[in-house]
Amino acid sequence: MINTVVGMAADAEEMIHLMRPSERPLADLPQSAAPRAAPHIFGGLKVGITLSMVGAGGREFIASSSGLGISC
Repeated sequence: MINTVVGMAADAEEMIHLMRPSERPLADLPQSAAPRAAPHIFGGLKVGITLSMVGAGGREFIASSSGLGISC
């Protein structure tokens, strides 16, 4: 979420001024900032997915009573 906000906020003001004049400039924000924020979004997903897999593996190892995480 933080990477998405940082990506959307990066130079978004300049892009809003370059787009067509609108009564609601914030309504045009997703169209202008989303393509520029894509690297930030996918970077956050990469970190989030990795940490969730590590967390799930650790939880399985600590709290399991049967299966892969059980020690003999």
